[in-house]
Amino acid sequence: MPPAVPRLDAAEVLARLARGGWSWSWSAPRRAARWVLRSCDGPDGHGGVLTRAGDGSAASEASLRLTADVLDVARAAGVPAPRYELIAGIDDAHAVVQEQLVGSVPEEVGPGLVRAMLGECERWAGLLAERAEIGPVSLHLTESGPGFCGA
Repeated sequence: MPPAVPRLDAAEVLARLARGGWSWSWSAPRRAARWVLRSCDGPDGHGGVLTRAGDGSAASEASLRLTADVLDVARAAGVPAPRYELIAGIDDAHAVVQEQLVGSVPEEVGPGLVRAMLGECERWAGLLAERAEIGPVSLHLTESGPGFCGA
């Protein structure tokens, strides 16, 4: 089983980014965030979400940049996907700052919401069909994932 994902030290990551010329700063969480994410503010005050990702390798960076490109394609088609604003190497990982999207948790999860979600999925089906370099994603339905579920 892979080692646990290390806790994100947002202050340290942002200090490393500042040494590299990036001017993102720590901000108080705008809402409860998962332990691997922290809110931060850009130079103009807009909010972002900071994540520690990858292993710091060139292959990891290429994968993150491909993800950013796919998100741009999705956004252009109307998918409410965040824009990656920063991908920067920080020793053994990468710092990723993505746009903080506005939204809320639904009051009620029921058949109507599920139908609407499935309708949106159908609307965007085939969006990446022309992108041969993007292979299928394993959803770990028939095998264990990377340390998240046991076999």
